[in-house]
Amino acid sequence: MYNRNSIVDAAYVNSVGISSVFNIGDSREILPKSNVFAVQREAEVFYDNEGDFNQYDIFKLPVPRPIKTENVIPSYYHERPFIRAKFVKILAISTAAVFQIGSTDLIESEARVKHTRQIYRPKGVLDLEEQSGQD
Repeated sequence: MYNRNSIVDAAYVNSVGISSVFNIGDSREILPKSNVFAVQREAEVFYDNEGDFNQYDIFKLPVPRPIKTENVIPSYYHERPFIRAKFVKILAISTAAVFQIGSTDLIESEARVKHTRQIYRPKGVLDLEEQSGQD
């Protein structure tokens, strides 16, 4: 790894959450991973048996990787051996995100999110698709 010096006078990060990384300095690997099962309901009802990741393929399927079709030989020219910033302000980093001041050989982030929305509908009330007969 070719290192350049990172010079940051000040950094402010308001919130870091859900398997995210705020790193100052060099590292070999950063591998944040996050599985999220998000349920949104109109009624405040919670069930103990919810959230089994094994019930959903999104949490089991392999991550698709790009297929390398040609060799690329990179060439670098750095006019100056450092990167400088006076101030960095970040509101939030979340769900396997990375903010780093420094160098890293490998960053491999993975976030898998299953959203479920359950809308309350009284018995006998049809939604627009059901009223029109569309599937």
